Amino acid sequence: WKPEVMCYSGYYELGIPEVWDMIDRYFDFARDNGYFERKRRNQARYWMYETIDEQLRNNFYNNPEISAALGAAEADVLANRRSSFAAATEVLARYWKMRQ
Repeated sequence: WKPEVMCYSGYYELGIPEVWDMIDRYFDFARDNGYFERKRRNQARYWMYETIDEQLRNNFYNNPEISAALGAAEADVLANRRSSFAAATEVLARYWKMRQ
């Protein structure tokens, strides 16, 4: 696809049908070569994982016990009593243990 340069004006109502024709040609091109469908599948996969991530984050961060553990872990990290990785591992282990 080679982008087309067009002049139009919504205010003066000039060139609008031509712009829509160009958009229709692009959609036909994208559908015919499979790009449109590939893009849609990739978007569907992305949103599936994004939804899972959001639900996990919400479940994790909205848990009162985990919130308390996070506060203590953060204080330890900021005071150099634990590494960020050790603190994260401990809080996550606590979360997974609660979920069993």
